[in-house]
Amino acid sequence: MIAPRPDQRLGSVAAHTSRLYGTPAGFVSRLIALLIDIVLLGTVLLLSSVIWYGLLRVVPLGWLKAIFPQLQALIVFALRVVLPIAVAIVIVAGYFLFFFSVTGQTVGKRVLGLRVVSTGGDRVGLRQAFVRLVGYAISAIPMYLGFLAMFFDRDRRTWHDRLARTAVIYAWDAQPDERFLAHAIRRARERPLGTTDRPTSKESNV
Repeated sequence: MIAPRPDQRLGSVAAHTSRLYGTPAGFVSRLIALLIDIVLLGTVLLLSSVIWYGLLRVVPLGWLKAIFPQLQALIVFALRVVLPIAVAIVIVAGYFLFFFSVTGQTVGKRVLGLRVVSTGGDRVGLRQAFVRLVGYAISAIPMYLGFLAMFFDRDRRTWHDRLARTAVIYAWDAQPDERFLAHAIRRARERPLGTTDRPTSKESNV
């Protein structure tokens, strides 16, 4: 379970009622959610590339030679290569930064019922979202060892989780009702060892 910070006030977010607490998500769920995000982003980038390069074919660029004869090649290179790459980076980064900091759920994570939260129980801030996004690259560079690190972590946190002080949990409330659990524990302690609940004579005659 993701525990609240020791210095967190009781009046802020209660662990047993807040949706920011829950069971750490598993590897398969997180992998499928990431694949959904990759497919979605890939589709958006593909469509935007088709539209952009289609416009470049329609719009003539010959006028650049008359106005900027020395910079024509550089401008064409910027329009065909640099600008599309820059736009792709902005789209991908904006996608993750927006969803991480606003809802904690990308489209893929929402489909799988996952949420990114701060280890303190708060929502992920923009700075944390940025560190987490950069952490994706750090986790992937050494043969994806940063992603596999969750198998050796009690809370199933990856390298980018630890860098950003975040965790991925199931969005639904996976914790038992604490009052019911406390009542069950109290009854178990009060019950003599070796006894079991048996129906009374009145109950047996019903």
